[in-house]
This record gives sequence, structure tokens and C-alpha cells, in this order.
Amino acid sequence: MKKPKIDYSEEAILNSRYLALPKIAQYVKIDPARYEKPKSVFKHLMNKIGTLVEADSTATYADIACANGEFLYQLRKRFPKMKLHGFDAEPAFIETAKRFEGLNGVSMQVGNLFDLEEQFDFVSFLGIMSTFWDPSKPLNQLLKLVKPGGVLFVDGYFNPNEVEMRVAFQDNSVEEGRGRWRRDWGVMSQSGIRDVLSEDCEQVEFEEIVMDADLPRNPEKPHIFVWTFKDENGRRHLTHGGRMIVDDVLMIARKK
Repeated sequence: MKKPKIDYSEEAILNSRYLALPKIAQYVKIDPARYEKPKSVFKHLMNKIGTLVEADSTATYADIACANGEFLYQLRKRFPKMKLHGFDAEPAFIETAKRFEGLNGVSMQVGNLFDLEEQFDFVSFLGIMSTFWDPSKPLNQLLKLVKPGGVLFVDGYFNPNEVEMRVAFQDNSVEEGRGRWRRDWGVMSQSGIRDVLSEDCEQVEFEEIVMDADLPRNPEKPHIFVWTFKDENGRRHLTHGGRMIVDDVLMIARKK
């Protein structure tokens, strides 16, 4: 098949949007290894939650954009009495989660962030904030889902420097992505995020997430998939085919 000519027009780039592309996603099959080996961000977040509640907590928890429920599975093992809810706009991801026996008893629903209304003690939004060019829209909606005094967890590329970046990309390594301008990897300043949340939150913190495992590059997989490399000090960093460093940062915001 002839490779389509890339549309480099400003209009095409500005009209880029987030696309889940289930065909190449890692969340449309039950992979026991992925469920049993949590990502670094999952482990970091669970440890953070452990400083806020006891292991037998009955708090309500919603993971928005939960994919196939890998984080909720880890959360259920560590906090078995929590009332857990998962929401994702992609039906194929939720269908996969419902087939996984390890998530029996966890509420899994197809739902878009901006259509949700119920409130929870804890809300997380993992792996998706970088696709938004205006962080105020998802953050304000997420806060509406958090009970007063509750906590919102969001990860992203939150920059301690006063630099903002918005990224549109094409992954032409796979048929599904070829010729499509998409959004991801947006870098948002921590000060800018604090400005958005200042009126509704009594505290906003940022914690760097340290990668604790090597992720080898697989050239046979889509080039947007990430892998790790080590710097001169031996610390792991995440990168991808776009040649960006995409180290993850966790934001913790307590609602007034």
C-alpha cells in the first residue's frame, strides 16, 4: 500500500485529537503478566494511598480512563474493602476488564469523564492528562467527582520549570495510525496546574515517579510505545519513537 502524503497544514495539526485505537492497544486482551506486574506509577500511587488510609478502608474510589482495570486489580489486592469503580470511554477496554476474574466485584462501566456525576472519596486519572491541550477542562470536571476533603490523583508530564508544550504527532509505523494527527505527550507546568486548582484545593503536591524496571524497545511494536534508557547516573528514563523524555509525575490534590 502506498504511504499517504502527510498533511502538514496548520489546520490538520490543530484539529488533532486523542484516539484510543483499540486494535493496537495493550488493553483488549487479558494478559496475566500485565495484571500481576504493576507499572511504576501504580506502585507509587498505591504507596501514597497507603499513607492516607488503612488497609481495611471502605472508602469509595473511582479510576477514570481505567482501560482494562490493571490498576484497580492492584488496588483491590491491597485495599480489599474499598468500593472500587472503573470508567472508560472505550467499550472494548471495559469488556476486557469484565472478563477478568480478578476484577469480580469491581464496578466497571463505559463512561466519558464529562458525563459522570457521582462523587467519590478518591479519584484517579492516569495516563491520559497529557492528551489535553487545556488542562482546566478535565481538572475541573475531575474535581466535581471528588467529595469535599477527598483526594484527586493525576499523573502526567508536569514540569517544575516554567515551560508548557502541546504535542501533535503521527505514528506512521502502523496502519491504524498512518496519516492521523493525534494528541499526546503534552507538558504542563506545575505552577500552571496549581493556578487551575488553587480555588478548589487546599493542597496540591507533585511527586516524581521513579522507574524501577527496564522496558526494552521492541521495534516490531508501534513506535509510540515507550521504552527505558539510563542516564550517566544509572537512573531510568522513559522515551518513545518521538525521541522525547517522558518521565511521569504524580499530582496529589486535596479538595476543600
